Amino acid sequence: MERKTFMLTDEQRVRREAQTRLAEEVRSMLHQNERERLHWTGTTTDLMEALHVAFDTGLLTNDEGDPMSFMQIVRQACRILHHRMPGNPYDAAMRGTRRKGVLRHNYADRYCYLLGTGHEQPFFDCIV
Repeated sequence: MERKTFMLTDEQRVRREAQTRLAEEVRSMLHQNERERLHWTGTTTDLMEALHVAFDTGLLTNDEGDPMSFMQIVRQACRILHHRMPGNPYDAAMRGTRRKGVLRHNYADRYCYLLGTGHEQPFFDCIV
């Protein structure tokens, strides 16, 4: 039986690298102390979309090494960033991914763009 190999296009490779970088930024943020009084300056939709992209990578783990659930990530991020948790974080994240450039591109596309223009940590640019 012949085994099929799938080659990633350059665009797919860049997108995957951006998702990994975003997950690393989210991981770093999740390890901050809530007493640092960090605040998210972007929209709730952008935050939920960014957290969901990081969750989808499977790179975020809890103290026991198990993958964190999306809700664990959201609760911890909202606590650290002193941001009100939306009633349905999953819906807020999906709303962001459905944007097709109507008023803004989705967060993942903007994150890729910012990485390409030399921003070192685009996610942290929205945290003060």
